[in-house]
Amino acid sequence: MLHLVNPNLGAAIREVKEELKLQIEPKSLRMLHKFPPIGDELAYFRTVYIYESNEIPNYSRNDFSGFEWLAPNELYERLKNNEPAKRSLTETVKFLIKNPV
Repeated sequence: MLHLVNPNLGAAIREVKEELKLQIEPKSLRMLHKFPPIGDELAYFRTVYIYESNEIPNYSRNDFSGFEWLAPNELYERLKNNEPAKRSLTETVKFLIKNPV
């Protein structure tokens, strides 16, 4: 799952290239949901895209400390137990639990 703040598809492609070092085509992304702003803390629009792959990305070590595969409910439990993350990730995971892909 890609959790991207910028709703522009071109920006999503650039983010994937920059942070995950993957070259993907726009047709390989499926828009899942557009989130409206929520108060002052999440005062911006967000769009979530799905990208399916069996490839483990060579992610940017400057942007991420590591990775692991988690089901949405497993990630939500970690977030509830104060796993460091942006609040927008919690909102996205709640959506995925209610609307399985």
